[in-house]
Amino acid sequence: PSSRRVESHRKIAKSLETRFADVPSRASAIAYHYAAAGHTAKEAYFSGVGGEHALGSGAHVEGAKLLERALQVREFDRWSPVRLSVWRRQLADVYLQIGDHERAMGHLRRLLRPYVRPSALARGTLVLRGVVVQVLNRVMGSWMPSPSNERRRYLMDLSRGAATYSTICVYDNDFVGLVGTALLSANLGDRVKWVNLASYGVLGSFASGAGFTKLARRYFSAARASKPAPADKEQRRQSDVRKLGNAQHTLRFFTRERRIYVQQVSGMSKEI
Repeated sequence: PSSRRVESHRKIAKSLETRFADVPSRASAIAYHYAAAGHTAKEAYFSGVGGEHALGSGAHVEGAKLLERALQVREFDRWSPVRLSVWRRQLADVYLQIGDHERAMGHLRRLLRPYVRPSALARGTLVLRGVVVQVLNRVMGSWMPSPSNERRRYLMDLSRGAATYSTICVYDNDFVGLVGTALLSANLGDRVKWVNLASYGVLGSFASGAGFTKLARRYFSAARASKPAPADKEQRRQSDVRKLGNAQHTLRFFTRERRIYVQQVSGMSKEI
């Protein structure tokens, strides 16, 4: 009978939790039994733990399924908003790696909902606002109050998410989105005095292509002098360098296309 099966799963889950609550590799099994027992809060917690462990072990598909389930259940008594933002950013990175841009963008839009809107007008406004904030950060950076440690981690993760968003814009040849989200990533990092290598590289490439040599040098110098976040230093640096290379390739493409267009227009004018 169903009631006996539920009770059996509950007892197994409780026994596993007692013995292996601090062993992340067992978290997915605990989550499974709590799900069968109908204990959604425990299921969400151990799905989150198991998902993070699976991603860290390279099991991206399994980790994504567990984190998706943890977010779907939506009972987060033991999770902070910072941890939830980390999950969304991690899921976006996983889906980007396996080529599922639609799912990646879905999580990034939820993560960056206060800042990014899908319409062309909103994306243009994002660029203008980003430029203004960059200027203000340069002028008033030393006067900005230092956030708490939790707030700092949250803003750093938003910055990483915006950098991932800009990477997808590279693949979609979305120049406005690329620059706007790179500015957003840089501005969020500036709030906590942290340089996001990928976003500063994009902005340096854009400034160089637009003829602002001094500004480009400042961005590149800051990117070269930056230090990765304490967690996953080497992995994060490799990811940022890869994003920087993709962004520079796209910016060179847009610059070349603009030059060809200008030459064509000039030729047409002469013929007329």
